[in-house]
Amino acid sequence: MDMHRTRDGKLIPISQMTDAHLRNTIALIERKAEEGIELVTGDMFDGDPECEIDEIFGDDVRRYMGHAVYVAELKRRKYEKENK
Repeated sequence: MDMHRTRDGKLIPISQMTDAHLRNTIALIERKAEEGIELVTGDMFDGDPECEIDEIFGDDVRRYMGHAVYVAELKRRKYEKENK
């Protein structure tokens, strides 16, 4: 089951998100894909000398944030509504 982490840290199944929440999450991921996000590798708080900060954009952000899962869920719901 695919899970979504809310702003306050709770995990909820993507299948239980409202349509509006799904659309807002997809829009957020699209904005982040344009802006880019920073990823930290290693443990910067332990003084890890191997710690690096990488910036990713576009499809890399979409993959990292699970864009396809949110879009698939929204499409699944649309298909179900149209075929009832």
